[in-house]
Order: sequence, then structure tokens, then C-alpha cells
Amino acid sequence: MTDILTSLYTMIKKGWSLTDPALNTIGNAVAEAGKDVHLTTGWYEEALQNPQITITPVWGNEHFSSVGYSSAGETELVDLGVWVQIQRATGGGQGNAKAVAEALKEELKRIVRANKRLDTLMLQLGDWRFIPEEDAEPTVLHWALTLKAESYKAVP
Repeated sequence: MTDILTSLYTMIKKGWSLTDPALNTIGNAVAEAGKDVHLTTGWYEEALQNPQITITPVWGNEHFSSVGYSSAGETELVDLGVWVQIQRATGGGQGNAKAVAEALKEELKRIVRANKRLDTLMLQLGDWRFIPEEDAEPTVLHWALTLKAESYKAVP
């Protein structure tokens, strides 16, 4: 599983374009937020105020092993989480947080689609789902995209 998380981390890091003016098709405020995104294979850190993207395994699911075409394949479900705090005190209210979250979601979807088949990893894209975080202070918007990630190695 660690190899899959590391591969996804590297793919997102290399594919990130929100900070490239030539590729940026979103507003300046969102582009500024895109520069400070915290990307991690760990869990959400409440202490950080900047937007975060987490790459975590979906717990409670079965581990799958491929039969036939793969000698070392494994299939895992992985969540890409987008976390954006609503900064009411600094004037960055819910509307700005939603715009940032939508831009991050679109960027992640673009990266996954562009890299759906890497050298040793094949990805299937799920749907975004909103996850309410009622107890978070300050308020945070949390969206998750589940990927089916399959590592494989061709059989000689």
C-alpha cells in the first residue's frame, strides 16, 4: 500500500499546475491558495490554515490480489481528500473556501485523468463526495474522491 500512496503523491506533485500562470485558468485568489496547498500521505492537520490534500487508504475494505495477468499486483481503494478552512476572521468566507475547494478538486481530477495509467499503476476514478465535519473549529470543507489503484507487473 505504501508504494501506491507514494506513487500517487509523486504523480500529484509532478502534475500540479495551479501555480503555473500559463496553465492557470482560475481566479487569482484561488491561484494564491494553490501555491500553499499542503500535500500529504497522512491525515488532515487542523493546525495548518492553508488548504490540504490528503492521500489515505480507505480502511475497512478488502485487499485484492490480481489473478492471471499479474504476478505482483494489488488493488487498493484510496481517498484523495480536499480540506479547506473557512477563514471568516480574515475575510475569506465560505464563498472563497468553496471556490478554492472546487479548483483543487478539478486540478486533482485533471491530474488523475492525465495519469490514469502509469508504468506500474492503473487508476479508476470514483465520484467526489462531501463529508460533513461538524466538530471542526474553524469550520472546514472536506471533499473526498475515491480511487481504485491497481499496481501491476507484466508476466513474462
